[in-house]
Amino acid sequence: MDETKEELRVEQLPAKQNKSIWKPDQSLMPIVVSETRSNFIDPKVVHQKYYNSFNYSKLPQEYKKMNLSLGITSARSGEGKTHIAANLATSFAVGYKKKTVLVDLNIKNPSIHKIFDIDPNPGLTHTLKNREIQLTQSMHDQLYLLPIGDVNDYSLGLSDILAIRDLICTLEEQFDFIVVDMSPILPITEFPVLFANEVDGLITVVDSKTTKQSDMKEIFRHINEDQITGFVFNRMEPQS
Repeated sequence: MDETKEELRVEQLPAKQNKSIWKPDQSLMPIVVSETRSNFIDPKVVHQKYYNSFNYSKLPQEYKKMNLSLGITSARSGEGKTHIAANLATSFAVGYKKKTVLVDLNIKNPSIHKIFDIDPNPGLTHTLKNREIQLTQSMHDQLYLLPIGDVNDYSLGLSDILAIRDLICTLEEQFDFIVVDMSPILPITEFPVLFANEVDGLITVVDSKTTKQSDMKEIFRHINEDQITGFVFNRMEPQS
């Protein structure tokens, strides 16, 4: 395993959005857990000793009494975003014993099913079409997975926003943490900006070797800085 490491810096979390003015489009979605459990995890995801990149103990007290949804993104592809999302979810589930669900919302390059060696179907696209959430449990008791589903000729549209809201609302009833692997922010034409508003905050992955400063400036032309909860600095050289 690469000895370079990730460092997470968490800013003060913004006030959690008050969703009381919005009610689910219908009743909460039913959740079905597959009888087949994933017994595999990519070696790049630390699971023997939990991945402590996110210091849950430093969260404000009010956030420890509620569930939290986080979108994981990056400036561009190839910066390690998906493995960070998987590591973060594993940390919540194994290190902090919090019931956690990892959702794949990366339509262009879905990878959660590859990391955990599970069938991508049924998954998120099934949920959006049929209003039923079918989860797979990982090898860890507290970690559940919602892979992408069938993305052939599928693109997220405005009609899916209400379904995403219902999905997040339903998962918040059952889970302490919701970690959403999103697509990179650039090019902005492929980033679901409106869907990013449905999570409580975004964590942006920064590759210390490849991320350009110009890209970081560019993302703030499209994303409100109040939406950014923190940054993960990936592939950092170990201190001697």
